[in-house]
Amino acid sequence: MSSRLTARLSLRSCTPVLFVVLAACGIAAPDAHEPRVALLDSAWELTAIDGRPVAAGPAPTLAIDAAGGVSGDAGCNRYFGSAEVDDGAAAFASLGATRRACADAERMAQETRFLEALGTVAAYRAAGDGRLVLLSADGRPRLAFRALEPARPAKLVFRCDSGRRVTLEQRGADTVELVFDGTTRQLERVTSASGARYEAPGLVFFTKGDEALLELDGEADRCATRGDPGGPRD
Repeated sequence: MSSRLTARLSLRSCTPVLFVVLAACGIAAPDAHEPRVALLDSAWELTAIDGRPVAAGPAPTLAIDAAGGVSGDAGCNRYFGSAEVDDGAAAFASLGATRRACADAERMAQETRFLEALGTVAAYRAAGDGRLVLLSADGRPRLAFRALEPARPAKLVFRCDSGRRVTLEQRGADTVELVFDGTTRQLERVTSASGARYEAPGLVFFTKGDEALLELDGEADRCATRGDPGGPRD
């Protein structure tokens, strides 16, 4: 078993323990009914490190792409690396940064603390109001963020021209669950020139912005998350 897989399994096994530690420390664990947001393909701005608000001026940022890359502005330098995110567990590795000197000593020190904390992350919790907290393996909140752009819900509901209701929910970095016509299907993301394209045998679901196209056994059905393509939404 590779060291990477071992680390990933260890993170998964720690997740229930993290919630216990959070409760013991008086920190609220995620509410099962609280709207979730998709951590991937969202941009975040740092608000605190170890409970201390960030310094005045442009704050460090964080972005994780669906291919497993992490990048952003650390305050003085751009940084980059790899990310593994799965069901509440998160880890960042191979972190590197440009080497530009920062005239502001406070911002340089903040950048150092930010990158050090990022390397210790083992879990995350995110809420539908655009908040994200990255936690260490012992459940300690290290980094707090707010959504830099409106955070996309992890669960989306589409109405289609046919009147069909389609629910899409993120299940992994490249996997979604599609529910329609009383059936549930797992689809995998494939390379697309634009938007996001997911496929399964006999089924394609392509999304771009608020619009989508469902292709089932060669038949196309246009869908949207807003507007009125197929009657009132639930």
